[in-house]
Amino acid sequence: MIPTSIDGTDITGATIDGTDVQEITVDGDVVFSAGVSATGGTSVTTFTDASGQQYQIHAFENVGNDTFTVTAGGEVDVLVVAGGGSGGRSSINETGGGGAGGLIFQENVNVTPKTYSIVVGDGGVSPSDRTRGNQGGNSIFAQNDFAEIETTGGGGGGIEDTGGRDGGSGGGAGGGASGGSGGSGIAGQGNDGGSGNNAGSGGGGAGENGFASGGNDDGGDGGDGLDFTEEFGTQFGENGFFAGGGGGGANQTTPGPGTGGVGGGADGVVTGQTGIDGQNNTGGGGGGISRTNVPAGNGGSGIVLIRY
Repeated sequence: MIPTSIDGTDITGATIDGTDVQEITVDGDVVFSAGVSATGGTSVTTFTDASGQQYQIHAFENVGNDTFTVTAGGEVDVLVVAGGGSGGRSSINETGGGGAGGLIFQENVNVTPKTYSIVVGDGGVSPSDRTRGNQGGNSIFAQNDFAEIETTGGGGGGIEDTGGRDGGSGGGAGGGASGGSGGSGIAGQGNDGGSGNNAGSGGGGAGENGFASGGNDDGGDGGDGLDFTEEFGTQFGENGFFAGGGGGGANQTTPGPGTGGVGGGADGVVTGQTGIDGQNNTGGGGGGISRTNVPAGNGGSGIVLIRY
């Protein structure tokens, strides 16, 4: 954090000839900063962390393009989560859960007075017929024309004997006699989906790989996401967790379909049930289905959070 005191004395403001001073430097070192001032976002809230440090949080939750306008510069912390992938769709066998959207948390990002571009990715939508799930949309915090923080949408879940799609986190493999491989996640953003073994497997999460299915009626769990309660509290994501993978589908309730990963990942379902969607604004993966031509779970949309 930039100092707000000199020789132990707190400074709450500074003026020269009646003009507010945003920053004071001595021999190239910042000795006082009035702090970042900015507008933009779906909401702006105040959060106090465990140490007593207070932050302003700008939350960008609406899918699509937005802006973050800085009027006084400084350093911010940025969380960017892409949209989760959907589960696969098939009337023949069980399908894999969608992978979580890619996640990047970057601290001490320097911002200057100007307008920054924000993109929030949508979750992948269930296919309309028998095929692997669809990838989620990318999310972006654009620092300038040449540098940005961009996360990749989660990979869609696989169908019978077909691996999950690659993505920020990979989709889980579909069920079938020979199984399949989970989709690959991107290092630094997420993890791989689980491999298939008859039932559908779980999509990867930001915190761990998706889990392989255990047999005919034992769908793999989605990988858990990551906990940001210390940075942003519990008001965002799934009680402060983001980017959980979707659970794989299973034919019957025992042992049953996979559980979605913590961080918005959806549970898988059994034969005859419609898929469950990942939680919006978490990047959670959609759940897999089983042996019925019904929609699989859509992926949850992403989010961009900025604090200072």
